[in-house]
Amino acid sequence: MYVKCINYGALNVAINCIDVAGQIAYLLNNNNNLRRTHNSSTILKSNDLYLVELWGSTVIGCVALSNIANVDKIIHLSVLSTVQGRGIGYKLLRTAIDTSFKETIYMQVRNDNTKSLNLAYMNGFKVVSCIEKLNYSIFNLYLFNQGVKWNLQM
Repeated sequence: MYVKCINYGALNVAINCIDVAGQIAYLLNNNNNLRRTHNSSTILKSNDLYLVELWGSTVIGCVALSNIANVDKIIHLSVLSTVQGRGIGYKLLRTAIDTSFKETIYMQVRNDNTKSLNLAYMNGFKVVSCIEKLNYSIFNLYLFNQGVKWNLQM
């Protein structure tokens, strides 16, 4: 696990990687409809780059970039339910996009996850294909950079 804190305040040095990983796992298990249950260990063993938003020592949001061959995949976008609707998800997704050096970024979102779909559309992602499941569909959304480095103004 690689972690980058994106909030602009001072990083709380009292929090350690195990605490961060446990809080990320909590967010994913409670907010995302994942087939796999996560814990500190599964997050710590990951090769993904996790971008986290902290409030003090509490992880209030996270997103991960997974390097897959010649593209980056955005995974595990999640915001604590008590602070949703405050732009944290948007900020996390923008930071993930602008952290990537790949020409193509993609993400998979369930068709019933309107919050994540709206965030993807607002950031220029386009649905290019759909995977049909028994009771839902998964959209494959792509963002094509066309050879120019992503630019985030901070």
